[in-house]
Amino acid sequence: MSALHDYVNLSSVSCVAARDSVLRLQAAGAAYFNFYEEFVGDSSLLGAHKNAVWVQGFAEDCFAVLQQMPQYYTLLERAFANLGQVIDPRPSATAFANMQRLCKRALQKKLVNALSIEFEGNQLPIYGFRFKERRKAGIDHQTVLSSAFMIVFLIVLIVLSIFISHPTPFQEWVYRILASLVAGCAGVVLIGYFEFRAGKILRFSGGFVLFLVVMCWNPKPVFYNEQVVSSDAVVKQVSR
Repeated sequence: MSALHDYVNLSSVSCVAARDSVLRLQAAGAAYFNFYEEFVGDSSLLGAHKNAVWVQGFAEDCFAVLQQMPQYYTLLERAFANLGQVIDPRPSATAFANMQRLCKRALQKKLVNALSIEFEGNQLPIYGFRFKERRKAGIDHQTVLSSAFMIVFLIVLIVLSIFISHPTPFQEWVYRILASLVAGCAGVVLIGYFEFRAGKILRFSGGFVLFLVVMCWNPKPVFYNEQVVSSDAVVKQVSR
């Protein structure tokens, strides 16, 4: 505010003083906007984005900050023009994308669309309004470990099925556990970070849900019914 106050109160001053005032205005605005932009990323690392109330309030603050940008950069462009400098002070194409994505995720669509149109009309970046964030930048350690465990469990399951053709009830439970672990690891690798919610408290990852599905689904009656039907057919043929 002090930099803006100094610039507005300029009267008959030297070119050097006017230039310094404009540069202070530019530096103050950049620091102000960048603080909010960086805080979106920092707060995500600290886990604040899991709190819906905090996200809603901070998104509203970011929206108010973004609303100031068209007037600010128009003022800054005119200030440089008054100094006889042909300088475009507008930010780069991907600037302030974090704030834009946060507003798009938490605020009403019509408000965000109106602000995006205003940004585009003032030739300001709208990258965050158009493109969603990537949940993962690449393959992380969790995915690598899940892939390794999936391969190991799958190999063990195949080996056991080859050497144990008629498993006992206990061995069937071991098969089911191994198959569930393979499904859970596959869910982490293929689905990635995906949550299923049960109420407001319980949350399950996609891998855990697949683990439960395979663990609870028991194909044993199907196989046994097929064996019973085939054995009955054999008995009938022999009796004939």
